[in-house]
Amino acid sequence: MNEWVERSIKLANEPGYLDKLHEVYPIETGGIRELDSKVRIQITKAFNAKNDEELIKTLLSQPIFPIKDPYVGFLKNNKKAIELNPKTVKRIASRLYRKGLEEVLQGIIAEKEANRQIGPLFHKWIPKLGYNFSEGPAFEKTSGIAFLKGSENQLK
Repeated sequence: MNEWVERSIKLANEPGYLDKLHEVYPIETGGIRELDSKVRIQITKAFNAKNDEELIKTLLSQPIFPIKDPYVGFLKNNKKAIELNPKTVKRIASRLYRKGLEEVLQGIIAEKEANRQIGPLFHKWIPKLGYNFSEGPAFEKTSGIAFLKGSENQLK
């Protein structure tokens, strides 16, 4: 077993592990999102009229889509795809109708998922320990503990 995996497993089984982890990743609930009353009316009208395209377009304009579907991201980034893919729009809309209007509306205002908040927290914690992030040549010249700064591709 890799030394670091072994050390991680040992640490995870010690008392106070989650308490220590919370120091690095202080997850707090983000509170309920706001939904503009005009948007709520648009969604309600499109939902009640079973206007699939209008419902999907309006929901895609919100920060969070009320259901998980692998094609939602594509539709969000390519608005023309809504008109070009009526079967996909109908399939997604059918799932929304089955959920019911209230559950769809609740999905839009849902709290931000904790796992979506974790990414930047480690980078905020490192300087608290007295370490900094270094780029390229500075990183290579560092002796001792160093943290490489860069994009995800650069870090790979």
